[in-house]
Amino acid sequence: MIQKIFDYWSVWHLLLASYAYLITHFKLGWSEHVSFLSVIALAIVYEAVEWLWNRNAYASDKAMLLNCAKDVGMALLAAFVTMVLTK
Repeated sequence: MIQKIFDYWSVWHLLLASYAYLITHFKLGWSEHVSFLSVIALAIVYEAVEWLWNRNAYASDKAMLLNCAKDVGMALLAAFVTMVLTK
């Protein structure tokens, strides 16, 4: 079960969201809330672009939507954990 949730791409999204949060919060000096929301917005925009650009790579629209929701959820989890750990 854990292996199905945390596959290669999920871990990749976790890392990217964590780095994005750290960059926006510490390098750009944004507040915690703005950094968190910007990471979530970035994840949603990325998945929307993937939805438009790479739609034929999935077996069905339902499979792609599930994958997009999972990726945004991983970004949400990573941003939240990174925010809590850096307080």
